[in-house]
Amino acid sequence: MKTILAVVFILGIHLSVAVNEKFTETIKIGKAKVKCQFTLSYTTTSVALSKSKASCSPKSQKAKSISQTLTAPSGFVFQVKLRINKPDTKLLSAEISQVPESETTEAPATTTTTTADAETPVKTTTEAAEETTAPSREGKEATTTEESLPGDWVVIQRRGQMGNPADYFEKTMDEYAAGFEANGESWLGLERTAEMTGSGTWELEVNLIDWSGRVKRVSYADFKVGAAPRYELTATSYDFSSTLRDALKYHNGAPFSTVDQDQDDHSGSCSQKYGGGGWWYRKCYHANLNGQNEEGGRGGSKAARWFNLKIKEATMKIRKIAN
Repeated sequence: MKTILAVVFILGIHLSVAVNEKFTETIKIGKAKVKCQFTLSYTTTSVALSKSKASCSPKSQKAKSISQTLTAPSGFVFQVKLRINKPDTKLLSAEISQVPESETTEAPATTTTTTADAETPVKTTTEAAEETTAPSREGKEATTTEESLPGDWVVIQRRGQMGNPADYFEKTMDEYAAGFEANGESWLGLERTAEMTGSGTWELEVNLIDWSGRVKRVSYADFKVGAAPRYELTATSYDFSSTLRDALKYHNGAPFSTVDQDQDDHSGSCSQKYGGGGWWYRKCYHANLNGQNEEGGRGGSKAARWFNLKIKEATMKIRKIAN
């Protein structure tokens, strides 16, 4: 099903039109796989869960709760949690984690006037001043307007119990630079994140769930990843209403290190010593969300942590808040 997402501008008011998009995705349950058909009803900012549905086959494969990253044909990326065939398949949650760039597929509607000599629509002076043209994905011209802020949230890291090995985030610097994803766990990529945060001001929000089920949040009003090869972290303007202490104060200004490229201040390798994950280590960490994710938080200092809090699920997301 081809989705047309119409973004209409009438008298300066932005209207997001809900669309229904159908597509099929293969999901891994342990060593088995199921084929699931999704129908998602969404706008550019949110998913209407009550109007969305999923069905999976074969029916013999079941899962009480599984998280999955879905990339729809339209280019939208969704993070969903669903129950599979117990007894039926049901979407438990769904959110947009990434929107496609230059996704406008129809030019915005314009106010038109006619003259006595012609029936050709004419743009008003205000429209001509406000609009710019840029190539769309297909190379066609699409009319866009000035960026609205704050922007959409972009997930840059996601962890959880999703069927991957506990040391799934033990990757090389090249892999962390490019990004990776499997079964719902993901890392956007240092290059992409550095490119996005290279201009303007970006906000970081970290959402965590520990092994006792407690939900915690922390946010920073100024987040940035610097250019290669250091990919230096900026995480300042801590939000004092957060339910987590400021662990990233220790890591602010630190370069990124991995098992194969040590840039920390420790005499050895913090990454090799504490679980193999890449992170902005110093000597070595107050937070390490890319550590190992063993069942029950086992692994001691190698486990994914925020200070002494052992992490079961983690999401790091950013959005632009100022130009």
